[in-house]
Amino acid sequence: MLITVFALVAMLGSHPDAPFGQPYRTDVPPTLAPCANLGAAGEEYLSTLRDIVSDTSDYGVEHRAAGELPLVADTNTVQIVTDAATCTRALAAARELLLPEAQASVTAVFVMRVGSTRFVVWNLRRRPGQSRLFDVFDANFRHIVGLTGW
Repeated sequence: MLITVFALVAMLGSHPDAPFGQPYRTDVPPTLAPCANLGAAGEEYLSTLRDIVSDTSDYGVEHRAAGELPLVADTNTVQIVTDAATCTRALAAARELLLPEAQASVTAVFVMRVGSTRFVVWNLRRRPGQSRLFDVFDANFRHIVGLTGW
């Protein structure tokens, strides 16, 4: 199970050259506050997530299980969220996972919706070696699982 989580994070961009491998970020301006726009990198993460949730091989099943993500037949239902109301809810949920002194420093989140049941959220302040990279939430923003590289 732990190896699966490592592999999932690797697939979602934990490579040192990817944005998740960059030093602690304080300069990420949200373009649709509180929704962060990661541009091409965000589109790449979306593509990878779509691959994971639509893969019916043993590999896909294993990776979805690690993130408690559903099998999705229509990958167009996996989208980057730009709706401020949804990002506000995701931001509040992501902040609750942080120590109180760190909560105010998170002002935007990168959110991907997986069908109607899951959200995959990155708070832009975490990096490999610092707790989780992504958090998976249900449709009501109850935390399901955090995914980390180690």
